[in-house]
Amino acid sequence: MSALHLMRDGMITAAELLALLLIAPVGAATAAETTLQPAATRTTATRPAAPTPIAETPAERQLHLVDAALEMRFLGLLADVRVVQTVRNDMARTVDLGMHLPATESSVDSLSITRDGRSLALLGGADCGGDDDPDAGHVRATEDEAIADLMQLPPGRQATVEVAATDTLQPAGLAWSITLPATVAPVREQALLVAQGNGGHVVVIPPADATGVATVTLRPASGPARSVELGRVRAGVAYVVPLAAAEALASLAEGAIELEAVSGHDVRWTTLAVASRRSGSTTLVRVAD
Repeated sequence: MSALHLMRDGMITAAELLALLLIAPVGAATAAETTLQPAATRTTATRPAAPTPIAETPAERQLHLVDAALEMRFLGLLADVRVVQTVRNDMARTVDLGMHLPATESSVDSLSITRDGRSLALLGGADCGGDDDPDAGHVRATEDEAIADLMQLPPGRQATVEVAATDTLQPAGLAWSITLPATVAPVREQALLVAQGNGGHVVVIPPADATGVATVTLRPASGPARSVELGRVRAGVAYVVPLAAAEALASLAEGAIELEAVSGHDVRWTTLAVASRRSGSTTLVRVAD
């Protein structure tokens, strides 16, 4: 081999060694690129952080229930229910009642609101004009303005919401049950004594947070006690115990009605407030603060 060939081969080898020293490994370069890449250009998808919830006081979570009345009448397996609730705005700002009104169901017959002496039917009210009425649009606009105005409850003011519904009694243990219409505030636990010409009914409304299998015990002022299984208790449901004679309600009004709910090893026992219909009034029970 000539000296020229040796010099050429040495130069090629030196160039290859120099190239290896100057070129970084592919893996190291990729890692360095990922590390130095700005966060805005990375392709990895991340879930945005949830906004921090704003703490609310109990007064800001719901309106204060000032007064409530419940009426119930029976015709066979049909029950007419009417709930009237008066609420007060205890907050420092105006409250939109539309955000608190219950969603109407197919069984709801009417829904109305009263404030400052003005009353307006939101459901089941009179017709304000049909397609044949040339001024129907103007009438509707006026009604919408009245609804919007009544919905705004200033601080310290009260409003009354009334809802009426008709539903069918369903078997529940050894008694019957009926789903109460949705209301602004939960209907409080109580026992209603409903006297009608064809007999009496004891309507039991358990506490809103009661769970498990329930049994109601009727303890009249005179005579033996009677226990009736209601099955598994559900929120927003009233339980109806029929009585053979309405005369038995008088003794129950002077006695006691107790509710026991058993859930696993937990037993909750409650003595319910008892109320009966006043003479000449359709109001069965009224509670107030």
